Amino acid sequence: MLKTQADLQSEEIIFIHGAGGGVATAAIQIAKYFGAIVITSTSSPEKIEKAKQLGADYVINYKQDKDYSRYVFKEITNGHGVDVVIDNVGQATFSTSIRLLKPGGRLITCGATTGPNTNLLISQIFWKHLEIKGSTMGNQGEFHNVMKLVLKGKLNPIIDKIFPLRNVKKAVNYLKEGQQFGKVLLEIP
Repeated sequence: MLKTQADLQSEEIIFIHGAGGGVATAAIQIAKYFGAIVITSTSSPEKIEKAKQLGADYVINYKQDKDYSRYVFKEITNGHGVDVVIDNVGQATFSTSIRLLKPGGRLITCGATTGPNTNLLISQIFWKHLEIKGSTMGNQGEFHNVMKLVLKGKLNPIIDKIFPLRNVKKAVNYLKEGQQFGKVLLEIP
């Protein structure tokens, strides 16, 4: 997704929403592998530290800084905006994703955990010459390339917690609480 959809290049600035989720933990590592400057957002001091350990250059606590797009735009990118945004959150972050992008920037939307609808000024897209692409997380070729990175030790799947299958309700509640950092798995006996 970062190469095939976003065409991410070395030294480009990428913003990845939701550092605690599985998509984001992988995207942070892959973006760093390709030499990008990574900015991400998360919801707690513990997750901030974990995101930094994965390689994020800047981590924003979106619960403490509600207008983090302004901070990213002015303080981190010196008023230019980011090259790429990976948005797997959806409704709650889509407008922010558009604001974060520099002219000619690329938005990859790959999920809608907070809902599928958004209010968007279409003029923001054409005035900034933005590209918006959807991704369902890739194809077999992309999966093969990601697995090469895993086997080389360049990408480490982050597993937060493993629940026995009989505790599926506990696993779902754990995810709803939003405390995880990485994937939550169900173990089948």
